[in-house]
Amino acid sequence: MQKILSPLNDFVFKLIFGDKRHSNILAAFLKATLDLPTEEFDRLVIADPHLNREHTGDKTGILDVKVHTKSGVIINVEVQVASYAGLRNRFVFYPAKLLVSQAKRGAKYRKLAPVVSIIIMEELLVPEDEGYYNEYGLINKRTGTVFSDVLRINVLELSKLPQSADMIPSGERPLWQWGRFFQARTEEEFKMAAEQGGAIREAVDVLMEVSEDELAQMRAIEREIFLMDQASREDYHEEIGYNRGLAKGLAKGLEKGRQEGEAKGRKILDLMRQGYTVEQIEAVLASQTR
Repeated sequence: MQKILSPLNDFVFKLIFGDKRHSNILAAFLKATLDLPTEEFDRLVIADPHLNREHTGDKTGILDVKVHTKSGVIINVEVQVASYAGLRNRFVFYPAKLLVSQAKRGAKYRKLAPVVSIIIMEELLVPEDEGYYNEYGLINKRTGTVFSDVLRINVLELSKLPQSADMIPSGERPLWQWGRFFQARTEEEFKMAAEQGGAIREAVDVLMEVSEDELAQMRAIEREIFLMDQASREDYHEEIGYNRGLAKGLAKGLEKGRQEGEAKGRKILDLMRQGYTVEQIEAVLASQTR
């Protein structure tokens, strides 16, 4: 039986949504995801997804899909399977670099192109918020007033996707349909997703073609192995750090206990020399620990 690759594998995701030949698939997904005028997606420019280093020592990154809309809005789309500590900050870091990368000497701030980041998460990312799709921006926490629309982060959490259809007046919500596509794993599930027709059916067709390509299968597996190895390395170093911290803390605790014990012994000896009884010494020590 043919192994169908996961569309959440970032290599596979790029083949479906980051290929200029399939720009209509990307446009349909973006229309279902973003509250932008439809004409914004009439002409999409898929750009180099690499974030270049501006200074030595800067962090680098590779976005899954980076695209410019008709008016110049920069959209970063990426998939993330697992959640980990600091991930939210990382999701802010990348679009912030896309914003900063526009700055040139003499550039006007009012001409900065808005940056919109779309995160497709398999695991839970924002447990505090309900709903499988949430949009975040720079706003007044008290009044909701938008401070600036130059940076937005939108999160699609597949773990929150309802099993029953998310309905709107015109029928099933398109974003819910895309969510079901990303969640699919078996051939039957992908066939059900393809029944929606349109761009989702095309996405399934591309996925099936990719899944039959031996080279694509090998690259996708290599990517999965790399991510698993990376997670294992992080767990290993975290465990080493924990054990070192535990040993260091224990050593400090023992040293502190030794010092306190010596001080207490000297105090008892001094009180005995002054003629205190055992009961009086215990009373003095008890009063000092309160």
